Amino acid sequence: MDDEDLRRWRRARGQTAPDSLSWLRGPATGHVWLPAWIAGVLDPTIDVSANIGKEFAVDLTFDATVVAAYQQVITRSDAAAQIEALNRDLLIRIWPQLTLPDSIREVWETSFPELTAGV
Repeated sequence: MDDEDLRRWRRARGQTAPDSLSWLRGPATGHVWLPAWIAGVLDPTIDVSANIGKEFAVDLTFDATVVAAYQQVITRSDAAAQIEALNRDLLIRIWPQLTLPDSIREVWETSFPELTAGV
């Protein structure tokens, strides 16, 4: 499947993903900044409606936090936001721990076989 076929296949399934994991620019350590509508799912004390347009730092120190954040970014964001928030090496490391809908997991694993190479 060439790149254009892969994009069409993703769109047909209603899923988005970057064209390459090498495009991911998110931090591997420290904090990742996420919009309120995603951070609010991770931290119920965030009033999403009062913080439209604001971003919140999510600590990448603990795997449980990273897993929760990455699940939300993958399932609720477009490819542009995924590129900014996700880190390639971190994503590959935690991929087996992510709980994703089957349709999303299929799109990402078909698009990026390296996600399952070490499994």
